[in-house]
Amino acid sequence: MSRKSDDFEKQITRIHKVLEKSNLEVTWNDRVPDPHNPSQRRQIDFTIKNPDSFVIGECRIHKAPQDVKWIEELIGRRTSLGADGIEAVSASGFTNGAVLKAKAFGVILRNFYEITESELETWGKTTQLKVNFAELTELTFSYKVQKRENLLELTQVGGAPIVWLPFLQQILHEILERSPKCNPSRFCLNVGVENFYAGSEQVKSLDISGFINTYKQKLDLMSVHCYGEVLNEPNAVSDAFVQKFDFAGTQVIGHVGNVRLIVDCSSIKIPSSSLFVGFEVGFGKVVHMDALEVVGVEYAFKGNMDISFDVRLK
Repeated sequence: MSRKSDDFEKQITRIHKVLEKSNLEVTWNDRVPDPHNPSQRRQIDFTIKNPDSFVIGECRIHKAPQDVKWIEELIGRRTSLGADGIEAVSASGFTNGAVLKAKAFGVILRNFYEITESELETWGKTTQLKVNFAELTELTFSYKVQKRENLLELTQVGGAPIVWLPFLQQILHEILERSPKCNPSRFCLNVGVENFYAGSEQVKSLDISGFINTYKQKLDLMSVHCYGEVLNEPNAVSDAFVQKFDFAGTQVIGHVGNVRLIVDCSSIKIPSSSLFVGFEVGFGKVVHMDALEVVGVEYAFKGNMDISFDVRLK
């Protein structure tokens, strides 16, 4: 399987996790035992299961509409595996013959398609996403020692260097809470610390001061895809929508007031002297947040920061 096919299957699986009831288990790339040879496990693009039912789903992301041959293959697969139902998902639609055959044999067909810019204008309110950052400048760490020979930069036990970015990320909330609600604003706070040393002396607190400037970066909406059953009915409504943003795999999946927000931080670029604060989401209407999934969160806590140290004798 190609990466493109895998990504498409994962996308459809995420949509079904929003669509299906809570008592149903949706699994991507499932391996199910062959009823006639239980030691042989068969690969399924996605499955929808509970103790009383077993539905298999197959996906195709091709250029041409899928024809009756694929539907016939799926009918045979449903019978072979003893499934209660089967769904066929296509990114390029289905031929008329495929639709008629599927209807005759109870195969559920689903389309996944991108709506045009003109359709988007009449589609309604889209989700607004912003990334929040805090810029820290003139950052100074002050502390005191008793002995002159310990007028040194801070280290960990044994002299190992301190990685300051995670430490700043931990105290960022306190900085934001104590700072005036204007940009930029000066802050000063005392923070208790553990396992920090200046030479042979343990330092138990730091006075931290500087200026903080909070700002936001809006994420652009790249596309909106609709997902729904092929019904051949006028004014048929899609089962779900997927809004994709120019931020790696960040997307919003929605269905009748329920939404699942998936934020992919793997390509986040932290501006210089800044820390990641979080995301701001505006749906434009009241919704129920079904789930929040954050991918690659470790990339959100990387960057560079200029720090000055002021060490004095007690």
